[in-house]
Amino acid sequence: MPRDLKLFVVDTGPLITLAAAQSLDYLLYVNVDVVIPDAVLHEATYDAARLGAQDIIEWVKAHRGQIEIAATRTYAIFDAARATIPICASRIWANEPRWKSSRSPTG
Repeated sequence: MPRDLKLFVVDTGPLITLAAAQSLDYLLYVNVDVVIPDAVLHEATYDAARLGAQDIIEWVKAHRGQIEIAATRTYAIFDAARATIPICASRIWANEPRWKSSRSPTG
């Protein structure tokens, strides 16, 4: 019975480091799907001017077939808080994630 292997990127640091080194494609060399939790991706890309953020945004968009953005309950709560608590909506980290498309990647 074949196993479904996936590579999980559960921390922002390695993602930013690989982006800064122009090496994000190394995550694809293993030839398995890459899973990035939505909270990790948001932290890495909420400010496109930050180190590696624009590269990560473009990389995720270019490799949509191989990258899964995993929805997490924690990020759903955070996102709901941004929408309902005015102080959260006014902060820079409350910007709409740039990696989101008009269609949800998980359904």
